[in-house]
Amino acid sequence: SGNLPGVFGSQPLESLIKSLIAASEENIARIDSQIRDLQCMRDREYGVVASLKLVLCPIRKLPDELLAMIMRLALENDSRRIDAATMVLSALRLSQVCKHWRQLAHRTPHLWTTQLPVQYKEPDGYSPDYIAATKVYLERAASRWKSFHNSGPPAILDALAKLAPNSLKLLEEVTLWDVAPVTSAFLCAPRLRKVNLHIYTHTSTPLPMPWGQLTALDVSTVGFSICLDILRQCTNVVRATLYGDRPQVEPTPSASEYAPVTLPFLEELYISIYVDRLASCFGQLSLPKLRKLTINFTDLMDSGDWSPAHSAVFTQFQLRSPNIEDLSLAIRRIDPSQLRELLSHAPRMTDLNLDCCVNSIDDDIFKHLEYAEENMVHLTPQLQKLKLVSVGDWFREDTLLAMIKSRWWTAEELQALPVPPPVARLEHVSI
Repeated sequence: SGNLPGVFGSQPLESLIKSLIAASEENIARIDSQIRDLQCMRDREYGVVASLKLVLCPIRKLPDELLAMIMRLALENDSRRIDAATMVLSALRLSQVCKHWRQLAHRTPHLWTTQLPVQYKEPDGYSPDYIAATKVYLERAASRWKSFHNSGPPAILDALAKLAPNSLKLLEEVTLWDVAPVTSAFLCAPRLRKVNLHIYTHTSTPLPMPWGQLTALDVSTVGFSICLDILRQCTNVVRATLYGDRPQVEPTPSASEYAPVTLPFLEELYISIYVDRLASCFGQLSLPKLRKLTINFTDLMDSGDWSPAHSAVFTQFQLRSPNIEDLSLAIRRIDPSQLRELLSHAPRMTDLNLDCCVNSIDDDIFKHLEYAEENMVHLTPQLQKLKLVSVGDWFREDTLLAMIKSRWWTAEELQALPVPPPVARLEHVSI
């Protein structure tokens, strides 16, 4: 054992170990090089597989016309297209997928079209050349507009009046913030179907618009009579939204002041009004195809209880509009008896939403909604969804639970019944 230090510290042994280390390091370097070569070979094979799969990809079999349409739809749904720069970048990304896509993108001008920002503020620093160029652009581009949104100064509407006849032949949608000065430019827009108006000055001047051809209407005004006058002219409207504010600017009209009007195609109606406008709004309207009705009374915290007179007017409206399936009502208070009267004339109602109808739901409401075989008449027999928000606590939980149990069956229980029940099965209850 006394010779061990000498053996391990001998010069021949150290040289041997160093040579072994060097040989192992060379082997490691050679193996690393082989691994890199194999990785490169693997990556090349991955590329070959990807190229071959791309040949078999279903999108490669599409005609160029369909592929270009898909590209356009992808760009239209891109939430990042918030300005001209990002819109062009989105199209550029699609063009870099492959050579074929790049060639197709270059042959599809619609992928690269974007909004031209037009500055229409006070012309401080704007040169006459800029203004002249903007006018030329408007005149040249008007024939291609599909939508027009203006929240700028009235001078823009003045410029529209100077366009050549039939310049807006492709226009489908218009949004205007205030309508002064009045322009008749939109009368010559045969494809116009959707109009959004935000009128914040009280005016009785009629706005020239092809109301009869519209299918979608959204009007917000300081006087609800303007909303009604416009709505009554839209004989082909399918969806309408009306906001009426500030009742003090106009007297309250009675229902008799309006001639009866039928809107045969209206399916969805949203109205936000003061409760004293209810009679003038619904007193003479007939909406035979109305499916969804939302009424939001804007004076929830001030006044506006649903009176017996309102109940009588609305009942007659329901008789003229018997197909309402979805009703949403927001009002400070409606008496439970008046609410039962409303529900008794809703045989096709599937969705009922009550908001801020404080203490309008009591035990009697749920007892009338409860299904019993011996009853010949059932309240809202098609009701499937019930949502109550801020309706107070004038009812007991056991009464509510009994109503829910009476209107719900498992699939097996339904199949076991000799005849289907005369009321629909509840799907959703939210309180």
